[in-house]
Parts: sequence; C-alpha cells; structure tokens
Amino acid sequence: GVADTAWISGLIVTALAVGVIIGGGFDLVTIGGMVGLTAALYMALVRMATVAERTHLFEYGLLAALIYSALVERRAQRATVARPALLAIAITGLLGWLDELLQLVIPDRTYDVRDVGFNLLAATLTVAAAATITALRGKRSELP
Repeated sequence: GVADTAWISGLIVTALAVGVIIGGGFDLVTIGGMVGLTAALYMALVRMATVAERTHLFEYGLLAALIYSALVERRAQRATVARPALLAIAITGLLGWLDELLQLVIPDRTYDVRDVGFNLLAATLTVAAAATITALRGKRSELP
C-alpha cells in the first residue's frame, strides 16, 4: 500500500544520498551499488516491526556514509586512517550505542539492545556498499 511505497521511496532516497556523499558521479558502478544497497536495506526493513526500528536504517546508514566518506577523504590527504570502512562501522556503532544509553535517563524512553543492533546493521550495509563502489571505481581506473 501507500506505507510500503513511502518506505521504499525512503530507501531509494537514502541510497541516492549515499551516492552523493561518496561522490564521483552517477556512473554504472555507483548506480549498481545504490540498487544493491536499496535491496539490502529493504530486506532488513521488512523484518522490522515498528516505525521506530525502521528509521534506524535511514538515520544510521546516512551517518555511517558521512563518517566513511570523511575517513576516506582524510586518508586521501595522507592522514593515517587504517581501514576506513571498519572504523566507520565501529564509530557509527558506538554513536548508536551512546544514543541508546542516553535513553536510560530520558523519561518515556527505554534502552533497547535491538536498536543498537539495527544501528550496526544499517552502518554495515551502507559502508559495505560505499566501500564496494569505491573499490570498483579504483579498479576500473586501473584498466588500460
């Protein structure tokens, strides 16, 4: 119905945002990566019961893409950034966990370890797609 169309539209917008965040234009590699990311996020989304759980995919997916892009940029400027993809997932997971911890002290909010898992899932799926796109672009530029 309308709700499903809205969620799918949100996933497509999220994938487009990730494509913009990692830069490099919308070539076939990027478009393929965004389609793959949309499919992976959708498979996770349909298994989530509440709207609050579903929003974690968007929020933490975009946060992870921003962190990953910043780390890759720092590495490109010769800063020592070992494994930007793993670091981006770890930082996003930590921020998601801190977000949940804050809910322990906020009235009418509850700490839920499942939300921490959803945050980590969103970060992992998004960074995996962004890293794959980045790696494929690099290999393509090495071809004669």
